[in-house]
Amino acid sequence: MQSDSHASEENHGQIPKTNSSSEPTVESGLREIILIDELPRETWSMATTIRPNGDLLLPRLNGPELCSTQHPKTLSNPSPSSEPKFIHCFPDTTSVFNICRLKNTGREEYAVLTAIVDLETPEVYNTAVWRVVPSAEDASEEIQPQVTKIADMPEAQLCIGMTSVSDRTLLVADSGLGCIYCVDVETGTVSIFHEDESMRPATRRDALGISRIRVLGNDLFYTNTSRGTFCRLPVRWAEDGQDLQPAGACQIVARGLSNADGMAITRDGATAYIGSYISGTLWKVEIDSETGSGIVHILRERISDPTGMELVYDEQNQEPTLFVVCCGCLGQEWRDKVGSKWLNMLHVDRSIKVTVEIFITYEPNPDYIRAGCDN
Repeated sequence: MQSDSHASEENHGQIPKTNSSSEPTVESGLREIILIDELPRETWSMATTIRPNGDLLLPRLNGPELCSTQHPKTLSNPSPSSEPKFIHCFPDTTSVFNICRLKNTGREEYAVLTAIVDLETPEVYNTAVWRVVPSAEDASEEIQPQVTKIADMPEAQLCIGMTSVSDRTLLVADSGLGCIYCVDVETGTVSIFHEDESMRPATRRDALGISRIRVLGNDLFYTNTSRGTFCRLPVRWAEDGQDLQPAGACQIVARGLSNADGMAITRDGATAYIGSYISGTLWKVEIDSETGSGIVHILRERISDPTGMELVYDEQNQEPTLFVVCCGCLGQEWRDKVGSKWLNMLHVDRSIKVTVEIFITYEPNPDYIRAGCDN
């Protein structure tokens, strides 16, 4: 099924072969789609990354922990445990937003994004990025990672997306301010990489602008939740191939992706997969690399709150497997809180008024009566 889409300029590890019960309804270009949707209720994650040993690393949005779990489609173990295992508790934080593998470090290292969050306001502060080096032991052994802080981000408002560009550079997307930060992994220096109108929330009432980001070749791709868009920004690499800078105007690849959030792109840059955790829709976007235009197809519907996505290629198969994290009913409870700014994402009609009558019954206090008091 094809939906309405436009293109315009704006200036502003290895996986064994398995069968899946969640086959796509249209040609997906995927080996299979695997939903990570059976986590315990208290584990709410909006992202994941897959370790070389097949474990899933899960940042916990409703707590300060990083957890690990196994999935039956990532290991040959016929009876893996889906119960998350505690990895690390980050200090001075209440939420772990995202995780990504650091590139070209010569060992297994990850960047983790944390913050203190008041979920009902919502207000976010004390944003920080950490380096996590897990144990090289087998998944059955206790993991005791090395954890150090990379940088504090005091100016950040609401950072969600994060991607590693090189061993010394991270890009972090600020959904509230509508910009992308550049974080020097070695020095901890934080600077603005790029900001644009297409990255900002659609209106002042909306909470979320730019959400997920990916760099592939000479393009930086990103989703915007409140605008429902999928965009790209041309980038130019430095001579050493380590750092990059913007090299052109932001371009809208596709529109009409209501509440666009999670995003993954194939390694040839020809296809993007984007999810909406509000409607439960998974889209496939075919990208024309020359024109930047995108053709949108509905791939799956009624998925339970899809958020983070991870594409994994099997060396024996050219088609990747798409892992989709489903935050589930816990996310529903949070965003449905009355008075929360997050309700803007649901397009709630705020003109509806509710009247509450309160009846109070007063009973005389015997002590006051004996003392001769009238009230």
